[in-house]
Amino acid sequence: MRFFLISLFVLLSFVAQASAETSYERVMRTGVLRCGYIPYAPAVIIDPNTKRFSGLIPEVMAEAGRLLDLKIEWTEELGFGTTVDALKGGRVDAICIGFWENPAEGRHVFFSRPMYYSPVYPYVRANDHRFDKDVGLPMDDIRLKSMVDAALSQIVNSGHMDKVITKYEKYPGSLLRVAKPYEAPK
Repeated sequence: MRFFLISLFVLLSFVAQASAETSYERVMRTGVLRCGYIPYAPAVIIDPNTKRFSGLIPEVMAEAGRLLDLKIEWTEELGFGTTVDALKGGRVDAICIGFWENPAEGRHVFFSRPMYYSPVYPYVRANDHRFDKDVGLPMDDIRLKSMVDAALSQIVNSGHMDKVITKYEKYPGSLLRVAKPYEAPK
């Protein structure tokens, strides 16, 4: 049986803000990356009593902040339908969640490199070939995306991501590591 891997991403704005300052310039000037977030376990967990953030994404973003010498600020809770508006409005610099790459948001944002994969297993008839071809969307590079990608590469390559996935994985194989060559669990 064939299955698909949907990579998860941090969304980064390439939308020009109303002012002449870009998100990258503002982040570099202030030393703060303002994150929009959507709470859902195991990606982003907020303790209802202490309001403390935990989960895959807060741990990875804390490490990215350390590597990039940036403060990570959890600025605004969003819904999946409001992420692009928050970026366009300049309320946040990045959507710091696991996100499936899709064309609707891809028209307005860049997606960072994958941090991990979330398996999706479709079941189709043997003679149904609608899902035989992968669909991708090329995007140009930007400075903020490149900076975050560099940190994510180090996080993945250093083994830090593997430790975070192991900590939050509900059962073995529920979150898949980014590795080359990738091998599906048997």
